[in-house]
Amino acid sequence: MPTLTDPAYRTQGTAYLRLRRYWRRDPVAYVRQRFGVEPTWQQCAILTAIAPPGAKVSIRSGHGVGKSSSAAFIVFWHLETHDYAKVPCTAPSSH
Repeated sequence: MPTLTDPAYRTQGTAYLRLRRYWRRDPVAYVRQRFGVEPTWQQCAILTAIAPPGAKVSIRSGHGVGKSSSAAFIVFWHLETHDYAKVPCTAPSSH
């Protein structure tokens, strides 16, 4: 079991922090690499729009575009790539 002072542990930690910085700039790459999913072009547009700091994105579309899965990807992306993240998540209907 590696300890915190083990060089291999520090190397892995450094590599993860570098990967985390990369993912923070590119949420589409995060979804591809972390979940092994190829987002649709609509999901790529949503993920790209949410990446800039302070971005606010509103999506108006029909059924089957991938809004729910995009929201889940964004929540995970934000929690993993931002320090001390808090993600409020609400729904407009009861179902």
